[in-house]
Amino acid sequence: MPIKEKELHGRRIYEVTVSKRHGKKRYQRKRRVKTKRQAILLERSLLQELEDKISGAPNTTWDDFLEIFAEKAFARNITTEDQVTEIYGTLKKHFSPILGDTILRDMDEELLLKALDEVAKKKTKARHTKRQYVSKLRKVFHLAYRMKYISEDPTRFISIKSEPSKPRSLPSTADLQKFITAARKEAENAKKDDSPAARELRDWYYIWHFIMLTGARSGEAYALRWSDVDFDTRKITIQRSWSRKRGEEKVPKNNESRIVDIGDELDWLLRDIQNTYPAGPYILPKPRAWTQGEGARVLTFFLKGLGLPKMTMHDLRAVYITELLKQNVSVPDVMKLVSHKRLETTLRYVALSGVEVDGVTKNLSFLEKSEEQQDQEVLA
Repeated sequence: MPIKEKELHGRRIYEVTVSKRHGKKRYQRKRRVKTKRQAILLERSLLQELEDKISGAPNTTWDDFLEIFAEKAFARNITTEDQVTEIYGTLKKHFSPILGDTILRDMDEELLLKALDEVAKKKTKARHTKRQYVSKLRKVFHLAYRMKYISEDPTRFISIKSEPSKPRSLPSTADLQKFITAARKEAENAKKDDSPAARELRDWYYIWHFIMLTGARSGEAYALRWSDVDFDTRKITIQRSWSRKRGEEKVPKNNESRIVDIGDELDWLLRDIQNTYPAGPYILPKPRAWTQGEGARVLTFFLKGLGLPKMTMHDLRAVYITELLKQNVSVPDVMKLVSHKRLETTLRYVALSGVEVDGVTKNLSFLEKSEEQQDQEVLA
């Protein structure tokens, strides 16, 4: 934006011109500015005025624009529909109490870093890291920049170092057997004690055991129907998933359906479910906490009563994956069975499975063997 130096009656003066393209190019100009410092400050002010005229929303607050983001982000290809809902909910819950009435154009990198620190202090056990929060903030400010609500994106230079990942572990086989056996006993007790609490524990037993035997994601298990089960070929087709945020079924993650074999234990479990519940379209019962996305809370409470370490619903799926690896199922086959798109995702479970790799390369050789070595191999 040029600042032109001129002379008037022997005195040095300045002319400031700013422009911005929004459909057509628009200008703001101020003449006869006395000093260069005034000209520099005026240039910034004129640019902001011009942007305000273009956007028509100079006093838009954080809360105001968050509502605009919820309405416009998907249509403007900022992110997916599910992600819009998640980003809006997360930022509304954690950042609106801090940034709510702040004017969007006045927000800078320093203010956002302070907000991030404040959220981190309050949410010491939040599943979101600072990097995840920054990723969500970037999408909001990217849209604000595209829609001309701000002239600069305050998140563009924010960089958060990766937090060291905590070592993760799953319960031992003995602990898992203790857990599922205790849950099974509660299900049996429900036949004698028909109280709501007993019935709910019975429902959860079938959900937990089913996920451990199929590796289904929680939403996939929720959406499975009896029409997906073929007892003749002993196969289950996983072809849809339940989205709690959208309140409807959708295609599974990675847009891929898959086939799960029905082993003896799973066959017995499915027939037990059929005998326990009235005929209906869905395989598994739907306790209220599962529908509301609070399955991890129920699971943690039950495990705590047994003196076992806590697990999430997704950890039950991890149990299925690690058991396959322990049984020497190849990594590519595991990827296909659990619908992993990236190899790196499956490899994380190799360490969790405890599969030993010591000595696996001892017979690796590329040199031609002598006749004596070949004879020894034949004898071996």
